[in-house]
Amino acid sequence: MKATVIPNYTSLALRLLFLIFCSCSEEDSPVQPITQSKYNIPTSVLNTIFTEEQLPAEEILDKIKKNGMLIHEGTTPPPIFTTNVNTIVGLSFTMEHTCIYDDQAGSNVGTVYGQYEQNIAITRNPDGSFAASLTYASVAHPDYPQYPANLDHGSGTGYATGNGNNFTLFFKITNGVYDNITYDAIWMISGTVSNFPDVREVSNITKCLVMLRKDNDPDDKVANPKTIRIFRDTASTQNQPDVVVIGFTPAAGSYGTLVTITGSGFSPNAQENVVRFNGVVASVQSGNAPNQLQVLVPKGAGTGPITVQVNSKTGTGGTFTYIPAYTVSTLVGNGNSGYVNGKGPNALFDSPFGITLDPEGSLQVSDIGNQVIRKITMQGDVSTRQECDDGECADIIFENPHGVATDASKNIYVAETGTNRVQIISSDGFVSSLEGGGSEFGLFINDPQGVAVDAQGTVYVTEMDNNDNIGPNIQTITSTGIVNTFADLTQNANGLALDANGNVYVAETEGHRILKISSTGIISVLAGNGQLGFADGSGTAASFNNPNGVAVDAQGNVYVADTGNHRIRKITPAGEVSTLAGTGQRGLVDGIGSSAQFNNPSGIAVDAQGNLYVADSQNHSVRKMILE
Repeated sequence: MKATVIPNYTSLALRLLFLIFCSCSEEDSPVQPITQSKYNIPTSVLNTIFTEEQLPAEEILDKIKKNGMLIHEGTTPPPIFTTNVNTIVGLSFTMEHTCIYDDQAGSNVGTVYGQYEQNIAITRNPDGSFAASLTYASVAHPDYPQYPANLDHGSGTGYATGNGNNFTLFFKITNGVYDNITYDAIWMISGTVSNFPDVREVSNITKCLVMLRKDNDPDDKVANPKTIRIFRDTASTQNQPDVVVIGFTPAAGSYGTLVTITGSGFSPNAQENVVRFNGVVASVQSGNAPNQLQVLVPKGAGTGPITVQVNSKTGTGGTFTYIPAYTVSTLVGNGNSGYVNGKGPNALFDSPFGITLDPEGSLQVSDIGNQVIRKITMQGDVSTRQECDDGECADIIFENPHGVATDASKNIYVAETGTNRVQIISSDGFVSSLEGGGSEFGLFINDPQGVAVDAQGTVYVTEMDNNDNIGPNIQTITSTGIVNTFADLTQNANGLALDANGNVYVAETEGHRILKISSTGIISVLAGNGQLGFADGSGTAASFNNPNGVAVDAQGNVYVADTGNHRIRKITPAGEVSTLAGTGQRGLVDGIGSSAQFNNPSGIAVDAQGNLYVADSQNHSVRKMILE
């Protein structure tokens, strides 16, 4: 006989309540009142206008300020009131509603929504705060017949903030009407007044709508709830002087260069000047209005004119020449030596030397001090190459590994200087020695330094001269094991790189030169005069200091880790040498171009996008350089 199961209703009810409670989203959590704000606006104003409507005040202010709404903070708005606390003074002006931002419908930007008349009354309260009231209505204008008088109208109460001549008004509208459709909204109005005490002029007007609620609107004539729309006045520009750009200095520069612009008609508020380099918005740092502005060249601007826009007026200057520059950052490592896998600065290296990109887009680095090969993803995750057998894995240990290279099959070639061999880590993680010349124990290569492999699987290795009558030279080993001396050198060399035409580029370290060797073995000097030094220039007019690493891009540009100069250099196919980054002083400093610092950079690699990766040996780090 089976026992009767009696449901536990109490348990079921508790589970149901738990599920209901857990199903509540974060959106159901109420917006908490603000007790302290980063904006110099009374928290009572922010809470009344925004928090009571369950809106995040600071997030909205951040958003509209970023997109063109002027927010004048402070508790001393312009004296458009009397000292008698019981007296209300009116302020009336007309503005043209030109949309400059709509977070729900970007296609509205540029649309003119007619002209509106605002009537504002501000009262100075006994506690020193400022209350305000607003009535507004659309006014007839022949240019905008679709917006007749009183098509849109309403009123509300709120507060005034600001300082000096500048004001921002916050209003809550509870009786707005647009073409017989009622709505509730928040209006913010900012501007600058002048000609006290008559206050005949209001300029630099921006206005922001935050729609709260609306009645039945089948034709969507009124903005939907939660819409944020910003307007700029384009009707009162007769009171605004023309904006004129007279000149600027310097006339050329890279991202982050400080440029001084001179002219007239600039706004006294530096942030109200919209400065563009070739159409790209720049960061305005300071100004001596109305005659001067200081701005930073924006990233990736390109060459083109400088323009300054103040409200609806724009002045255009001459052409600024944009010089692309490399931004140096530290991909992994933090300047301290050690042996730790991890991410970014948490990973530690000990004298990284050779570096190459594999077919998957990761970096392979010879970590000499730790005697291993490290893998670095583009996200900065570091691991160590291991060999596994029957589920047991261990780090692959090399004796003094220097140059590294990869082939299309994901094999990794390591110039193992300490054993006079080139070792291969196969794509499946097994280690073997490069064979050739009939040797059964791996091909002997005297003090191998740099290594590279071409599309046919031929391996190129630099041999150094250790006073044993072998080297310096470059050996080649074909995929079938045939060994040849590709080129005899006169000085010890290190890194080497191959281009698509079979040319070999060699960092002749002790000769302080960069050599180019044709596919037929003809040697020429691409750059460097053979003397230790530092100089940019053409061909042999340039000088280097113990260069180690070289890399070549698809256009034939050669990049050099100029170790002794602590710099990264570039050589064009025509032999023109320039410095991309580094001050010449030892250091670990990220930055743009010549503001960055290295410490004995030894290896270098370049990707298809032109980004550079540097084994910064004595900083125990790998650096990334992006052309911007």
